[in-house]
Amino acid sequence: MKISKIIIFSMLAVLIASCNNTGNSNKDKTEEEKKETAVAESLQQSASTDEPDFMEAGKKVYNRVCLVCHQEDGSGVPNMYPPVIESDYISGNTDSLIYIILEGMKGPVVVKGVEYNSIMPPQKGVLDDHEVADLLNYLRNSFGNSGEFVKPEDVAEMR
Repeated sequence: MKISKIIIFSMLAVLIASCNNTGNSNKDKTEEEKKETAVAESLQQSASTDEPDFMEAGKKVYNRVCLVCHQEDGSGVPNMYPPVIESDYISGNTDSLIYIILEGMKGPVVVKGVEYNSIMPPQKGVLDDHEVADLLNYLRNSFGNSGEFVKPEDVAEMR
């Protein structure tokens, strides 16, 4: 959603700038081309999946919705909420992980040989597809985890 607003705003800025310059010289066209190129590069960069982008965005989502239960260091809360450190759930099947985030979990779950029996609330009404993807990519690249990259389209398909 944030990227869509950036794209729309940037496109409007380019259109307004081009409408205001009716009698352009070659120098003005060069400046316009430079502006368009800069806008295009900015849009491409903001829509990319560069590590710093999704890591920063994913960490913000984690801090907002996951940190209280799973803790800043990913260690969880003993006998209540499981750790996300080196977790098979995080590194495992992408569809299962998306489903868990969207639909939540309740009932007993065993993580690293320890049983946890709490409720994880569903996030489908809280997080949009980009936020879920950023969160999962952050989790899959933090706390000793690794897993397949998750795209917002993957989340939308599961939703």
